[in-house]
Amino acid sequence: MDDTFFVIPADKAHRQADVYRPEWDGADTPPGPLAPMTGIANISATEGQDFSMPHVYEMGGGGLVSCLRDYTRFALMLLNKGELDGVRVLSSNTVEWMSSNHLPGGADMPSYAAMERADVGIGFGLGFGVQLGPPDWHNRRGKGTFYWGGAASTMFWVDPQNDLVAVFLTQMMGQNPARPLHPPFTTLVYGALATPVPRL
Repeated sequence: MDDTFFVIPADKAHRQADVYRPEWDGADTPPGPLAPMTGIANISATEGQDFSMPHVYEMGGGGLVSCLRDYTRFALMLLNKGELDGVRVLSSNTVEWMSSNHLPGGADMPSYAAMERADVGIGFGLGFGVQLGPPDWHNRRGKGTFYWGGAASTMFWVDPQNDLVAVFLTQMMGQNPARPLHPPFTTLVYGALATPVPRL
């Protein structure tokens, strides 16, 4: 992962994508659930979304910036139980522990499942949401899929049952119209699995 940083080096700063947020009549948050979005603001310059500037601190739970290639390699390493390209990064036991539900009594998070538009239970591992039940009509990801999202409405998941990873990248911060794209993206991914490859 050569392009993943807390602070982007000066020689790579020109590759940083701009970051945006939606606006509702100039407000950062919608005045109501059905309020129409009136615009999109570029916040890279105006609100300090410049990741080439040093941070006050670096935290394990957020703040990294990356690219599609690096993020996909990270997800593939997890799918391969901690190994990629013949190099072991994590032990298989560590990955299994990270991707298992650790909520007391095997409980789930029903409010989080609702946010993800899933009828199945969602547990929590060490850094990931974990799908506890089999796929439903909202969510076709296999049981045991683990996943998480990022500040700019990004999303990734690892589905060991179907031997696949998916990475969804966008550049929209906060409450915005990008998050409702997650369920259709999931549907498209699993729809492609069910579609026969055309013969040439």
